[in-house]
Amino acid sequence: MLPTLRVKEVGLDYRDMEGIGFSLPLTSISTAILLLSLIGMPPLLGFWSKFIYIFFTALPDHAYLVAIAFLNSAISVGYYARAFRYIFFGTPKLKVKEK
Repeated sequence: MLPTLRVKEVGLDYRDMEGIGFSLPLTSISTAILLLSLIGMPPLLGFWSKFIYIFFTALPDHAYLVAIAFLNSAISVGYYARAFRYIFFGTPKLKVKEK
């Protein structure tokens, strides 16, 4: 989403993109799909990569890797949910249009 907006106008922080979900619908929908994939929601590709990783490391010798993967997923859900909330449910600060 950042490459489509001018960094001079928006900035580099996701909080600066507050409320642009409805003024840039195509960009925002693709960003939402990307965030859901990074979280690991099925049937997106992020789910399958995490599933294969956990499936092949779920051996007694590698249980700590599975725990780290779940911890990483939990942390990423919190971060991406906050970004999603700012983009779609925030008060718009900028007036931007898709070209």
